[in-house]
Amino acid sequence: MSRWNRLFSRRKRMMEDLDEDIRDFIERETQDNIDRGMSPEEARYAALCKFGNVTRVREDTQEVWSFVWLEQLWQDILFGLRVLRKAPGFTAVAVLLLALGIGANTAMFSVVNAVLLHPLPYSHPERIVFLWGAPVIRHIPVPKPYGALVLADWFTRARSFEASAIEQSGEVNLAGADRPEHVKASQVTVDFFRALGIQPYGRSFLAEESTPGRSQVAVLSEQLCRRFGAPDDVIGRSVLVNGLKFTVVGVMPAGFTFPGKTQIWMPLPLPWTFEASHISGDTTFFTPIARLHQGVSLRQARDEVLRVAFTASQGKSDAAGKEFELEPLREALVGNDRPVLWLLLGAVGFVLLIACADVANLLLTRAVVRVREMTVRAALGASRLRLMRQNMAEALLLSGLGGLAGLLLATWTLGAIRLLVPSNMPLAAPIRIDGRVLAFTLVVSFASGLLFGLFPSLHAYRSDLSRSLKEGGGLDASDRGLVGHTRSLLTISEGALSLVLLVGAGLFLRSFARLGEVNPGFNTDRLLTTQVNLAEGLYQDSAKRNEFYEGVLQHIAALPGVRNAAFTSNLPLSGAVVTSAIRMQVKEESHQPPPVGDSQFVLFTGVSPSYFRTLGIPLLAGRLFEGGDRDGAPKVAIVSDSLARAYWGSENPLGKHVSFPGPQPDWREIVGVVGNTRHAGLSAEPSEELYVPLRQNASPVAFLAIRTEGAPALIAAEVRRAVAEVDRNEPLSDFLTMQEHISNSMAPSRFRTVLLSVFASLALTLAVVGLYGVMSYTVSRRTHEIGVRMAMGARREDVLRLVVGQGFKLTMVAVGIGIIGALALVRFLSSLLYGVRPLDPLTFVAAALALTAAALLATYLPARRATKVDPMVALRYE
Repeated sequence: MSRWNRLFSRRKRMMEDLDEDIRDFIERETQDNIDRGMSPEEARYAALCKFGNVTRVREDTQEVWSFVWLEQLWQDILFGLRVLRKAPGFTAVAVLLLALGIGANTAMFSVVNAVLLHPLPYSHPERIVFLWGAPVIRHIPVPKPYGALVLADWFTRARSFEASAIEQSGEVNLAGADRPEHVKASQVTVDFFRALGIQPYGRSFLAEESTPGRSQVAVLSEQLCRRFGAPDDVIGRSVLVNGLKFTVVGVMPAGFTFPGKTQIWMPLPLPWTFEASHISGDTTFFTPIARLHQGVSLRQARDEVLRVAFTASQGKSDAAGKEFELEPLREALVGNDRPVLWLLLGAVGFVLLIACADVANLLLTRAVVRVREMTVRAALGASRLRLMRQNMAEALLLSGLGGLAGLLLATWTLGAIRLLVPSNMPLAAPIRIDGRVLAFTLVVSFASGLLFGLFPSLHAYRSDLSRSLKEGGGLDASDRGLVGHTRSLLTISEGALSLVLLVGAGLFLRSFARLGEVNPGFNTDRLLTTQVNLAEGLYQDSAKRNEFYEGVLQHIAALPGVRNAAFTSNLPLSGAVVTSAIRMQVKEESHQPPPVGDSQFVLFTGVSPSYFRTLGIPLLAGRLFEGGDRDGAPKVAIVSDSLARAYWGSENPLGKHVSFPGPQPDWREIVGVVGNTRHAGLSAEPSEELYVPLRQNASPVAFLAIRTEGAPALIAAEVRRAVAEVDRNEPLSDFLTMQEHISNSMAPSRFRTVLLSVFASLALTLAVVGLYGVMSYTVSRRTHEIGVRMAMGARREDVLRLVVGQGFKLTMVAVGIGIIGALALVRFLSSLLYGVRPLDPLTFVAAALALTAAALLATYLPARRATKVDPMVALRYE
């Protein structure tokens, strides 16, 4: 630092010496001229003419003695700050426009950063892969030889992997601190944590702990550990998991919850059986996961697994190796969220471009006002590049102020965005302003300044300043035409970009509205739901489970305000399928074989007799379950209408028998057909569902659905007490109304619809502001012309038509270009729409009319002002 101080002090002394030499020279020359008989004024003028331009001499000397560009840049910044301070109205408007554009981009990028860009909290996450078996439909198990356990065996045999594991997710009842509660749980093989590159505090699982009967150890999440105490105090303690005692052997680092929101991990018993499983949920679906060796590519690993699969099938078919896919961890977690987030980030980028165009229009207007200043500066020796740099410095100052304001705006709006983000969107980090987001804001602000500062800078470089000086500091006709054409071009671009966003938002709005109109297949009004997870250590046989379910229903039926109540193993639109989809086989009882036979998955659901009445699912044929449909009675089933049509077409399914593949078929007679319900979401097709009496197939995990007379949430406390009267150690979780389930299922669609609609509205507002500015500028520049026209007999209607017509032409050009752009881009939205075509003509027409109406309003205001011009004042305007 002292070195720089010495350097600048030396340069300052040298410049002071130069100024002294210049003064001495001029004074000597002045005195010589006086001695020759000149007056003092003439003598000094002649001395200055002999010396030349003093400022130019000083600048030329500075270029030799110092970093002149750095000094000039600092001078330009200081001058730009003074200029902006002297025009507070202009500065405030420009900063506000930029803050809206940059703030929206910063807020959206914070979401993209948290989901797509932030490093996953694992060691070298790029080396972690999932193995999906085809025809695996995610979360639908596949039969051998492509079952998850077989796929995991391929992992183990392949040498491309450093570690491999299997993960199985579900839920458990946890006790040990306060009252029991449901928590997300996973059963994993011993190399699971090694595959993820995470080491628990304490230890991970040992190889012998995967043996059934010796697998009752657990690793807790840091968040769950806090319920019991410090990690050192918790390790070695016992907790009750589904009524069984588990010893805590490790605690995960803070923030680790993979997969999903898992809070407790237990060893996966091998060989796996339903009876050996400790968790409840989709207990037949496993996720094989592995870590690649350093330097091994995804393609190399896939090729090796292909060879292993071919060998495992003993060369009988190479299809086995082709019916799987390795997928990086990030891709597997993000899924369909990636295109949506990039789409929204691109949309908000359009908003920033429109804001930049608005500010560029403002700067061009100021360039016209400041042309005299620029010509004087040029006459004093400023080069064109120096004038360009001055304009660019002012633009960068504006963009910097706009970036700061945008950062504050983004921070303020992040709370609302967090509420919109779907709960199942995988976040690698919290949505916040971190270093990467700050760097993005800085880059965007700088790039915006360069973009909108380019137009006035090019104007300063191109203008004939000497001719402007001769004409009194005004623009000549060619310069005025250039400024007008540039402003019109920017306005057209704004309108076209805003129309593209309006079309996209319109499609999403119509799709969201159609989604909200979908009939889920049951009555969602005044329906309260909760989940029960019976401790398998206490409820090992179905008789005890049925006793619990029937006791709970009796107590709930006695509560005031309850109309009906029922249990089910699968609740529509809950986001959880407790009992997996399975294959079904049909007994050959007709001359015509089933069209799909046993090649199709169906959803297997156990329900209590009152389930269909409670949910309002209509009976289409046959009968519903009755009290006599219990253990020991003939086994019966009810099928959904979609299942009946898929297997029997127009044939009556009543009286037919179905079972599931196994050594001993368990045939059930179909006694009824009910309406279809939607499980995977409102946009998904109705599930092909097979219902069985819960009394004949009691699941340890079930949903309780209650139809109430009044507001459902008001009876939650009474329901909890009613269950406690049956078993006080069985907790209830996730008290939600069915409307809340539907809202959660629509969260992804709502997220993109709301954000894109906000961006489109913001873009339309900015575009209209830009058009208003252009038309106001046009009216001010044509004041004299308007006065002449009115003096020659033009009516106010003629002037109004003249100005509005000009704005209408710009709008129509923008609409035309915008429609072409929208036609090219909306085809990428087809996978995100429901019930609406990407080329929906109604949406395109509505968007074009909205832009046209807003533009005409923006044009009418300055046009109306033009009609009030006094001809006498206008004739003296120029």
